[in-house]
Parts: sequence; structure tokens; C-alpha cells
Amino acid sequence: MSAWLQTITGRAFVFAEPVVTTEHLKTEVAPILASLPRFGGHTYARYSVAQHSALCATAALDLYDDMELAAFCLLHDAHETWTGDIVSPMQAALVEELALGTQVDPTAVQMVAQARAAHLKLCFKSIQKRIDAAVFAAAGLDPSRYGAHAERIKDIDVRALRTERDELKARPPQPWDAPIETVLPLPLPGGTLRQMSEADARRLFLDLLHALCPALQLEAA
Repeated sequence: MSAWLQTITGRAFVFAEPVVTTEHLKTEVAPILASLPRFGGHTYARYSVAQHSALCATAALDLYDDMELAAFCLLHDAHETWTGDIVSPMQAALVEELALGTQVDPTAVQMVAQARAAHLKLCFKSIQKRIDAAVFAAAGLDPSRYGAHAERIKDIDVRALRTERDELKARPPQPWDAPIETVLPLPLPGGTLRQMSEADARRLFLDLLHALCPALQLEAA
């Protein structure tokens, strides 16, 4: 059988053929993202992927007044419900390890090692995109529309990351990647980022799901 995960609801989630329904957005995505720590938990106070997603969605509304963009922002990390949050530094470390070649296979030439590293990155992206498409469809969004918003989603995501780093972490011991250092933080209500409990983050995520996603709006009608 293909690789699978037993979910919080007890079903088998198959990574090669992900099945996500509107109900799963409420019973799996919302609770798991609310319990999943951002930055691998390396923050002053508890801060979840659900709260990060909500920050991105509300920023999309504030900056562009675009509900479809906001819905995609809310769900842009929803694949982490099943993949977990593999923090970016760990992903980079895996790629570096493969690119070195000698650490994995002493006989590997540099070109082969670099090709393996590139393939690993593509594998990560392929799995994430497959899950994302299932999530977007479950929310009543057209997955093909994501590309139209991709640039703004990326910009909001990086600005949210900068905001969270500045608000939730100590001064960095060395600079982060250039895009993070050069973007402007997001404007925050009250000028500060308020950390939410797991229950509050879950509730906010669910509220935004119902407000932004067509499939959940139809349920409420």
C-alpha cells in the first residue's frame, strides 16, 4: 500500500491519492494546525500554524480586499495537517546533505549529488501541491486559480514570517535569508502580535474558513 497516515479522525490518509472533504477541513485541518507550533516551537510564547494562516488571510483582506486571495492564504499551509511542519532550515539541511554527496554516498560525484538534492526538493513540492489541490477543492476553491495569486501569497507569507520573527524571537545571531531581512513587517492591530491559545486559534481558523471558503458558505446557507 502507498504511504499513509492515520489521522485524528481515524481514517487512512494516502499521500499518493489524498482525499480531503469539507468536513475534514473542520475535523482535521483546523484542530491540527491549531496544535502545530510554528518555527518548530522555537518561540517565546506558543504560536501555531493556524494563527499564522489567520494572520496571512486577514492581511490579504486588509491589503487587497480580495476574499479569494484571503481564502488561499488561509489554506496555503494546510498540507502541514498531514505532512507536519518540516521547518525550512531542516529542508535546507537535507538538501545540503545530499548536495555534499560524500555524507550519503562517498562514491557519488558532485553533479549526481546536486541532482539528488534538486529531486528531493521537487518531491517535497509535488506532495505538498497534490495535497493543496485536494484542500482547495474541498474548500470550494478552484485549485488552478492559486497561480493567479501566487506572487501575493508569497509576499504576504514572507512578510508574516518577518513579523513573527521580530515579535516572537530573540534578536537573530546572524541575518536570515535576504527576502526576510528586506521585506516590511505586516501592520498589526494594536502594534503587537497577540499569541492565542490552541482553542482560540482553532476557533479563529474555523471562523475564517466559514467566512472565506465557498463550500463552507454553502453549508451555512
